[in-house]
Amino acid sequence: MPLVEVVKGPKTSPETMERTYALLDKVGKKPVRIMKEIVGFVSNRMQIALLREALSIFENGVASIEDIDTVAKSSFGFRSPTIGIFETSDLTGLDIDLTCAQELFPQIESSTEVPQFCKKLVAEGKLGIKTGEGFYKWPKEKIEATIKRRDKQFLQRLKQLYFDKE
Repeated sequence: MPLVEVVKGPKTSPETMERTYALLDKVGKKPVRIMKEIVGFVSNRMQIALLREALSIFENGVASIEDIDTVAKSSFGFRSPTIGIFETSDLTGLDIDLTCAQELFPQIESSTEVPQFCKKLVAEGKLGIKTGEGFYKWPKEKIEATIKRRDKQFLQRLKQLYFDKE
């Protein structure tokens, strides 16, 4: 994972932030400056917000787990490694995004409760690959193939995005 969130705590000096940022950049990481502490930092908060909506979509019978994963991998998941959220917004047009936001924000899941089906899976010991079942069934061969495919694609993206020079 190239990303490292450099978080400014209440007693962190600007010099410490910049030295840490520069060191991480020098060793090939992609540091970002987080200007104040926040639970979960930035990456985890964004990922969990996306998960909350995906869980709601599934729970409400809108789409299957498999189809939700396909949507993620084949749309914003495909686009995001190349251009970020705000770059995408600028390319789309802020007027279009404003219209979409006005329509969708009231409809997007905002619950502070974890869906019952998630609690049920955990209570049943269905924890994902560590137990062989979670949202999907995970026989050993599928685990190995999935990790191998993930790692190969991650390495290809790393090389393409961060090491290939135009």
